[in-house]
Amino acid sequence: LKVIERISSLHLLLVVSAWVETPGGNGAGRLLPMRSSTQLQAATNSSAATWTLPNGVQYPLLAINTADLSVEAVDRAVRLAWESGVRSVDFHLGDEREGVSRALAAIPRQELFLTTKLDKPPANMTDPAEAAALARRTLDDELSALGVASVDMLLLKDSATCEVMQAQWAVLEEMLAAGRTRALGTYNYCEFSLSCLLASATTPPAVNYLMRHVGMGADATGIIAFGAAHGIRTAAYGTLGEPVALPELLSSPTRCQADGRVSRP
Repeated sequence: LKVIERISSLHLLLVVSAWVETPGGNGAGRLLPMRSSTQLQAATNSSAATWTLPNGVQYPLLAINTADLSVEAVDRAVRLAWESGVRSVDFHLGDEREGVSRALAAIPRQELFLTTKLDKPPANMTDPAEAAALARRTLDDELSALGVASVDMLLLKDSATCEVMQAQWAVLEEMLAAGRTRALGTYNYCEFSLSCLLASATTPPAVNYLMRHVGMGADATGIIAFGAAHGIRTAAYGTLGEPVALPELLSSPTRCQADGRVSRP
């Protein structure tokens, strides 16, 4: 990919969002690795490059993941990805957020789909009210530092107790109602954690982000099927390893053979 060639020294992981729906729309899917900048651009412009979430938001299936990059590297990576046609950015709060903020100085806000996530509260924080206050304060501070009125998707990481997860999810629902995010999702949620949220949520998660690479099988734990049964789509990150591509996967004869057989939109 042209974008990878241009920023390979930054160890940027390009997420070619791995789970493209199969006929029937059950939320499962197949890997569609892109082998050229032309294919990347075609996929970006294709109707197959977005999901329509339950509230009508168009969710891009191509994104860059800025995990573990410095502020300067995130800034450069976002700009180069944007120039190459990738409009979605998946970033953590803190240093990565600062890098995205710098990139936004040169890129119109409406041209990027911004996805970020609320970090886990301390393990000893078991009071739901305290956890909710922490979530509210953190998101207020981080969106202010990012320099935007809203992001496009907020993800929640799991917590030590179900009650804490439910309390923090309610804060994300507040953000959605206030127009400070356009969609909500979860990050590495298992079946128990999803069930916990579904028991109290007014707005269920639209997407569950999971680390899924091509060596892990289609759905060994059943979490993708569980999510699909409850209207939750699965988006994969680390599709060739995390935080950088694994040599074992890049050189795998099975992966290389599959890459030559998979049809592309």
